[in-house]
Amino acid sequence: MASPAFATVTELRNLLRRDRDTLTDDQARLVLDMVSAAIRRECQWNLSEEVVVGEVFHAAGKPSIWLPTLWLTSVDAVTENGSALTGGVHYAWTREGRVNRNAVFGWSSGPIVVSYTHGYPAGSRQLQDVKAVCLSAAARIPLNPQGLRSWTVGNEALTAAGSGLDVTSALSRSEKEELGPYRLDPL
Repeated sequence: MASPAFATVTELRNLLRRDRDTLTDDQARLVLDMVSAAIRRECQWNLSEEVVVGEVFHAAGKPSIWLPTLWLTSVDAVTENGSALTGGVHYAWTREGRVNRNAVFGWSSGPIVVSYTHGYPAGSRQLQDVKAVCLSAAARIPLNPQGLRSWTVGNEALTAAGSGLDVTSALSRSEKEELGPYRLDPL
């Protein structure tokens, strides 16, 4: 299942001062989904509201597993080679997504299944920051659907800042900078 967009159709329409006739639900959803996916790619994790996830890892001999998150709220269950482990006894975890094996030789060569909860609380400052970036980027697309860098209408010419690639990218350089605190692997 795809992760939800960071903003709503209504929020985008209100920002652009458009109605359903000039920006349909399908068009708005497509733009918001595209930009939200670009944000998640930029941040390198499934940035979202709190959600429970289950994943399989292979970390033979390594002391730690890094979960793909920057905001781990709980590790709900861990099994190693099919055996349930106990938090605080067999492993410990950090908010940044590191799960350390409390064993001399680290994790075994078998599959490690981790069920965890991660993401930000609904309405949090972090999600509001990301929503602002999403709306900023999404607002450009209906205004310039072909991603033109320059165009002329009658006697007037307009040139957008940046290269053609910058104009057609879902995220601008400044928006990527705003997402810096939420990037899993900072540049």
